Amino acid sequence: MFFVARYANPRLDFPQAVVNKQQEFIKLKGGNTSIPIKKLEPNAISFLKNTPQAINLSAIRPYPSDVRHILSLAAALEINILLLLFLVFIIWHRNGLKSRNLIYFCIFFSFSVLLAIGFSVNNLGAIVRYRSIIMPLLIVPMLASLDWTRVVRLLLNNIRNKNNISDIL
Repeated sequence: MFFVARYANPRLDFPQAVVNKQQEFIKLKGGNTSIPIKKLEPNAISFLKNTPQAINLSAIRPYPSDVRHILSLAAALEINILLLLFLVFIIWHRNGLKSRNLIYFCIFFSFSVLLAIGFSVNNLGAIVRYRSIIMPLLIVPMLASLDWTRVVRLLLNNIRNKNNISDIL
């Protein structure tokens, strides 16, 4: 629908709107965290080629190498903690949830917003601010779905036995 809505009504040219937003962000001067990005074209192939870059920008950056000041350090620590939480979620999640509709909504909506951010924004500070709005939609379902008794039990056993983290896995 994103790519074909313009054929129903020319005012619904969503790909061109995203390209225009990206160009406006690239033109902005100021800020120390702007990074070079590949320019989009208003077609599906360009969006497909730029999807890895968009995911990297919105879900993984800033890297520790991007740290320039205390706030960028906080953002880099935050995203690394969230990625660690995601790995813990994959390993120790519960399957006993009654309804998954809310989780599916949170994941789909968050992923859509993250892609929109990654396609259009080239400033890491702005990406961190925009991403902060949807992070609760990802964090809360992950925390609610974790098998906390198993996580705590394994961590306490590991501490008591003074074993390596590899023994937990």
